[in-house]
Amino acid sequence: MIAGQIINGLMIGGLYALVAVGFTSGVGVLHRINFAHTEVFMVCGFAGLVIAQAVPSIPLAMAGAL
Repeated sequence: MIAGQIINGLMIGGLYALVAVGFTSGVGVLHRINFAHTEVFMVCGFAGLVIAQAVPSIPLAMAGAL
């Protein structure tokens, strides 16, 4: 039970870090905040959810994000 919570915490923390790096790189290059960046993460998340329900495969979800 505790190991599952640790894994969940690391996964959520990794996602937060990924979003933060995306925002930081967008602001660094464009000197503006790109709010469409979050839409890409939502589409990728939904694609991953649909693929995970059909076929439990992370590489397919990552390919759907492209």
